[in-house]
Amino acid sequence: MPTTPDLARATFVADVRAEVARLFRAPQMELRIVAMNALMVCVGWFVLPGGLKDWLFDNLHGPIAFAVVLETWMIGDVTSTNLLAHDRPAALDALYDGSVRRLMRVKTAALATIIGPVGAAAALVIGYEHGRTQTALVAAPLFLALPFAAIAVASCLGVIAPYRPRSLRWRWERRSVATLRWAFLVLVPYTLVSAVVTALIFPPKLLADVVTHHAHRLAHASPTTFGLLALTGGVLSFAVYTGATVGADRLARLRRTALIRHLQDPEAA
Repeated sequence: MPTTPDLARATFVADVRAEVARLFRAPQMELRIVAMNALMVCVGWFVLPGGLKDWLFDNLHGPIAFAVVLETWMIGDVTSTNLLAHDRPAALDALYDGSVRRLMRVKTAALATIIGPVGAAAALVIGYEHGRTQTALVAAPLFLALPFAAIAVASCLGVIAPYRPRSLRWRWERRSVATLRWAFLVLVPYTLVSAVVTALIFPPKLLADVVTHHAHRLAHASPTTFGLLALTGGVLSFAVYTGATVGADRLARLRRTALIRHLQDPEAA
C-alpha cells in the first residue's frame, strides 16, 4: 500500500484524506508530538506557579488565552517545520515531478484539520465554563483557520533546513555541529509560530477595536469584537496559507539538488 497520495491524479480533498490516514498509521510520529505538546501546555498552564507560567507562555492571561497557547504549541514543533523530511518518499516524488507546492498544501491542510478542531473545542469549552459561550462560538472559526497559515509559514523552515527524524540516542552517538543545528531547529519553531499567530491576530484585533471604539483585551473582548477578529483573521490566514505554500515551492525549486541529496543520504542528520 502506498504511503502517500497520488498527487498527479487525486483531487485535493482526496489527497488530504490520504495524508490524514497516513498520520494515523503507525508509527504516528507527528500525532505523538502534537499530543505531547498539548500535554505539556496543560501541565504548564494548570500546575506551574504563576511566575514560571508567565515566563513560559509570554505572560498571556485569560481563559481564551489558554486555547491560543494550546494551539500554538501544538503547531510549533517538527510537525509543522519539517514536513519534507518526515515523509521522504512523498517529498522526493514531489521534488522530482515539481509538485512541492501541492504536497505542502496537502500536508499543511491535513495537520490543520487535526489541530484546528482541538483549539476550537478548547475555546468552546472554556467559553461555556466562563459564561462566554457566544464569544467562544464566534472565535472558534479563527482557531480553525489559524493553523493553516502558521503551519504553511513554518514549513518554509523545513525547506531551508530539513533534518531527518532520528532518536536522541542516535544523535548523541553522532553529536557534532549537526546536533546543535538540530537542537536549534527543534526550538526555534515555538518562537516562529507564536510570532505568526500574533501577527495574524493583531490586524483583526486592531480593526475590531476601531469599529467598536474601545480598546479590548483579547480575553475580555465582546462577541462583536471576536466576530470581526474571526472573520478577518480567517481571511488573512488563508491568504497567508496560499502565499506561504507558493514561497515554499519556490524555495524548494532553488534548493532542489541539495534537498534531494539530503533526503537520499542515509546518514544525514
